[in-house]
Amino acid sequence: MKIALTALFRATNTTFRLRKELIQLFFACAIGGIVRSLCVSAAVADEYPSRTVTIVVPFSPGAVTDVLARIVAEKLSSRFSQPVVIENKPGAGTLLAADTVANAAPDGYTLLVATSSTLSINGTLYKSLPYDPANSFVSASLVMLRAVVLVTRPDLPLEPRPT
Repeated sequence: MKIALTALFRATNTTFRLRKELIQLFFACAIGGIVRSLCVSAAVADEYPSRTVTIVVPFSPGAVTDVLARIVAEKLSSRFSQPVVIENKPGAGTLLAADTVANAAPDGYTLLVATSSTLSINGTLYKSLPYDPANSFVSASLVMLRAVVLVTRPDLPLEPRPT
């Protein structure tokens, strides 16, 4: 078991040691997707954005989602030549942030960093939601994929199971 966990750790550790160029490329693609998605109505609008864009994060400052949103905001701000600010609205299992964005004007100036909790899990946890996960939002861009790994103490006598 220890060998299997060590191999898993090495594989996972190698996965997380992405080279700087790959990370920059990922963010460039993500930012490009966001900009392209938000500027689709550029033919209708004079210039987007013409004022501050707010990214609402449903978690506390310093959380992984917040850090990621701040990286995206910095890149978007330099690309837009307009301020992009982060508004943290933690609480109620992401409901507060989602409700804020769902009720904001549909003008592309209020964005939400949505997670699986916001878009799928909350629908199973609560009898009713203040927003419709399927119709209150439109996807602008995929920003991150996250792997979840189950680990345990190395001295636990487990038998590996075939996958």
